[in-house]
Order: sequence, then structure tokens, then C-alpha cells
Amino acid sequence: MKFYKIINNMKNLKVICLIVLFLISASNVLLAQNIKPTAYQKRQLELSKKYFQIFYGYNMTMADEAFYNQLAEGNDAQEFLLAMGILSYAMNNSEAQVKKVLTQMEYEYEQAEKLKTAVDYQREKDAKYAKTDAGKIKAQIKEEFENWNKKGEFES
Repeated sequence: MKFYKIINNMKNLKVICLIVLFLISASNVLLAQNIKPTAYQKRQLELSKKYFQIFYGYNMTMADEAFYNQLAEGNDAQEFLLAMGILSYAMNNSEAQVKKVLTQMEYEYEQAEKLKTAVDYQREKDAKYAKTDAGKIKAQIKEEFENWNKKGEFES
């Protein structure tokens, strides 16, 4: 009986985590629509989908892949999904199997690093800056200025 409760709790945890992740990444999805992904970002997304399916033991349909592409927009979202998958996989598989899969995953991600261009490095730098206090203040000032600068209905 306890085993079924644990499984139900894990399923509920997965659903809750996916919903929270979706809400957090929704703003990133809207902002990222105007930015064309690089080869490195495309490869990272492919690897993320591959290991998501391995960790959860789930084959995605085309609709699932489209939803996952939106959900996993951005490095933080992909890392979160993979971390939850690793936890789930580790609970249901032997330590040797987990190490084998993680070693393969690490190798493939290292190979993807070779695809990085100057654009990728700049995006990483910008993302790190945006998380600092100075970056947050700058973004808030920009947002407040844009709100203040909006013209009303009767302004020319």
C-alpha cells in the first residue's frame, strides 16, 4: 500500500514541477521567440529531449515534442527538467546504470559545447548579467521608463 502512495506522490510531484516550470519559463518563451536559436542551442534541446525520454521512460509524440520545446526554452528550464528526471531515474534504477547514463549524457553535452559560437557566449554572458543585482535594476529601470514613456490616446 505504501508503495502505491509513493508512486502517486512521485507522479504528483512531476506534474507540479512541470506546471511550475511552465509558469516560470513562460516569460522566457515570449522573449525568446524573436531570437533565432544557434546550432549549439538546437543540439542542447535535442539532448534535453533525448534524456528526458530516457529518464522518464516515455516516448514523446510530435505534440509532446512541440510542448516540450516551449516548456524547455532556455538553459535553466532544461536543467530543471533534467534534474527532476535524474532523480526519478535514480530512484528506479541501479547505481551502475545511472552512472552509465550520466557519463554518456555528460560526454554528449561536452561534444555540443564545441558548437558554441560568439553569439552563444554573448547570450550566456547576458543571461548571467541579468541575474545579478545590477542587471535586475537595469531591467527594472528600463521597464519603468518604457511605461512612463508610453503615449496616451490623445498624445502625438
